[in-house]
Amino acid sequence: MTKNWRRSPAIDVVIAVALAGLGAPVALAEPADQRVEVAASAKNADDKDKPKKPKAPRNQGGADGGDGSGDASTPNASKGTGAARDGDASVEVKKAGSAKGQARDGKAKGSGSGQGQLQGYGKPAKPRNDDKRTGSRDDRPPSGQLRTSKGGNKKPADAAKLKAPTKGSGYANTPAPRNTAPLNTGGSGYTNTPPPRTVAPANTRGSGYANVPWKRPDPVVVKRTYKAPPKPVVRFDDVKRDRKVETVKNVRLYREPDRRVIIKQDNRVFINHDESDRFRRISRSARTARRSDGYNETIIVRDGGVRIINVVDDDGYLVYRARRDRYGRETIIIDNRRHRERSFSGRDVALGVGAGLVLGAALVALAPPVHAVPPDKYVVDYGRASDEDVYEALTAPPVERLDRDYSLDEIRYSEPLRERMRRVDLDTVTFDFGSWEVGEGEYGALEKIAGGIQRALDHNADEVFLIEGHTDAVGDEDDNLSLSDRRAQSVAEILTAEFGVPPENLVTQGYGEQFLKIPTDGPERANRRIVVRRISPLMSEKFRN
Repeated sequence: MTKNWRRSPAIDVVIAVALAGLGAPVALAEPADQRVEVAASAKNADDKDKPKKPKAPRNQGGADGGDGSGDASTPNASKGTGAARDGDASVEVKKAGSAKGQARDGKAKGSGSGQGQLQGYGKPAKPRNDDKRTGSRDDRPPSGQLRTSKGGNKKPADAAKLKAPTKGSGYANTPAPRNTAPLNTGGSGYTNTPPPRTVAPANTRGSGYANVPWKRPDPVVVKRTYKAPPKPVVRFDDVKRDRKVETVKNVRLYREPDRRVIIKQDNRVFINHDESDRFRRISRSARTARRSDGYNETIIVRDGGVRIINVVDDDGYLVYRARRDRYGRETIIIDNRRHRERSFSGRDVALGVGAGLVLGAALVALAPPVHAVPPDKYVVDYGRASDEDVYEALTAPPVERLDRDYSLDEIRYSEPLRERMRRVDLDTVTFDFGSWEVGEGEYGALEKIAGGIQRALDHNADEVFLIEGHTDAVGDEDDNLSLSDRRAQSVAEILTAEFGVPPENLVTQGYGEQFLKIPTDGPERANRRIVVRRISPLMSEKFRN
């Protein structure tokens, strides 16, 4: 096996002496390291004589503007465009490709080509001569990149996850800033924000609502939903003749043809009517159906798909009333279910006994209210009152503090409880003797009270108002009670059919000659009146403030 060996310099000397004796030229061998150095020096000398090749241009397109950076990395023979802002970055070109750049802040546009691909993470460009800023050029690579021994920038291992350069950004992985205008506030100069929302003041005593006049609704819209109530087809003498009297235990009942029932028990007398009858008389879309729980449900439909649901029992007592919008959301306006369950729980409810149980359980023992409200504010005389006086009486809170919520039956049958609320007495609406029909000439007298109710409902659409009918003491007690109840219903029907007052916000009740304004047995116009009062604060605490 041949060994690798290296000739010693001493041997070269011996050979040179021998050759010199023979007269031959001698060329001493140089070590290998020296030969490499000599070869390198010779190559460098040759390179000095040769012309230098021009270097690949760097972003010549943004030369004058100091504004060219790449926004794409294009391998092989491909093209890319780029722009930087204020000389924040430059491009490097590798391999075969072309680059285009455009100056933002400069005066010239151009394009350059070179051997390579665009990389937006290159060195920052040198500031322009006319730039007043000072500072030295920084050749350090941006954060996240490594310097190599050849002077290039080496991307980290996860550099593939970095995004391509973004227009307006100095580095490839920096997203462009969002050009979002700040949110406008009241009084600011920004124009991309809607004006501040204007909120109407609450509808309370002394608020701005009191100064807003009521505008009567379009009669065309009202007529499209409601119709004028039909005229009576019978006279009151016929009603009296067709009454049927029956006695169940200690309750005496007088049943009239239109499902009105006069109830007499323990020297107390009241009248009950079918709460759905008014809806069927004035609505064009009223439909009544029997429910699976034994109650009768009447539904009317208004513009916009709003449904009013009125549920009564077989005697016409109101169980509950609700409003359901077109999206199916339901709002309970009157709920009598809890009171009825308490009245009938565990009792024998035979024919006619149910009316007596409701009457007995609905009576509330309260002392007359004590208050400091001026008499002309507590009882508003409709003929001399202004629109604001009527509106104030229909939106005022109770004159005394209440300890609980009450049912509609408790409010109807307990006079001291009703007296906790202010009232408006209408003695300007007149009826013919023995009649309950409101003549067309009397419609104008109801416009003021209709406006007061509508203004209150504009603030809270769930308010409830009681329309009461009263007579003088002339005539039979039962007849007066029946006439007053029918007249109260007629007024409520005109308020809806002529002035668009929603029927679900009204309830009616007749009291006959029981509560005389002026105590006299003779004829008295002040006793023949319609009373309107707000009762929703008596039914729910949410209405008391």
